[in-house]
Amino acid sequence: MEKSFAHIHERIDYSLITLKGVSFESEQISQINNEVSRLIERGKKNFIVDLSELKIMNSTVSSMLLISLKKARAAGGDLILANVPDLVARQLDIVKLTSVFTIARTTEQAQLKLKSKPGAE
Repeated sequence: MEKSFAHIHERIDYSLITLKGVSFESEQISQINNEVSRLIERGKKNFIVDLSELKIMNSTVSSMLLISLKKARAAGGDLILANVPDLVARQLDIVKLTSVFTIARTTEQAQLKLKSKPGAE
């Protein structure tokens, strides 16, 4: 089975979370949630999640994204999904999460969406 991983890279205006693979372990998800909380505590409240290399959206990943979205919005920021593969987009649509998340075609488009939000950094 393909190894799954997440990478979080801090940028000036946002943090980029890249998810790659098929199945994430609960420990990996916990680490991502902890890192998002740590970034928010440091004033980093905007996130772009690059899903271009995510193979499927399971309940573990969708829960992590919802928790991170809630934390970001509670801090006055946002979380935008970018580069969403067709299969993952269909999975998001089936569980009605396309109405919850802001979705951008590219990370560049996501950056523009973040900048256009009131109170953007």
